[in-house]
Amino acid sequence: WGDFIPVQVAWDWASVQLDDGTDLMLSRLMDRDMREVDLYATLRRPGQPARRLGPTDFTFAPVAGAEWLSAETGTTYATRWSVAVPSEGLQLTLEPLIPESEFVSALLGVTYYEAGVRVLEADEQVGQGFVELNWPRGTER
Repeated sequence: WGDFIPVQVAWDWASVQLDDGTDLMLSRLMDRDMREVDLYATLRRPGQPARRLGPTDFTFAPVAGAEWLSAETGTTYATRWSVAVPSEGLQLTLEPLIPESEFVSALLGVTYYEAGVRVLEADEQVGQGFVELNWPRGTER
C-alpha cells in the first residue's frame, strides 16, 4: 500500500470489521522522526462501493495514557486507539486482545506491534480487527 522501504518509514495501520458488515481500513504513515506524512482510510458499508476517506474525514489516534513499554526494545506503544468517522456516525475504540504484542524481526531489522483488537462503541463490543504499528526502536508516542 505504498512505494517505500519499510525501514525508512513508520506506520499505524488498522483493519476493522464491524458486526453490521462495515469494513474500515485506517493508515497513518510517518517519517523516521515520527512526523505524519500521510493519513487515509477506506470505508465499505454492506451493499455500497468502498470509498476513500481523507485526513479531514476521520480520526485515528492513540488514547493518552494507554500504553505498553517493551523491555526488549525500549519502545513505548499505544495500546488503545480512538477512531471516529463523523459522516458515518462512527465513534469507536480499538483495544488489543493482548497488549504485549511486539514482534522483533532480526532479518529485516524492523520491530512491529501487531495485535488483534476488540472494537468498542460506548464500551460495548461491536466488531473485531487488527492493528499493526511499525515504529523505530526506542520510540515513545
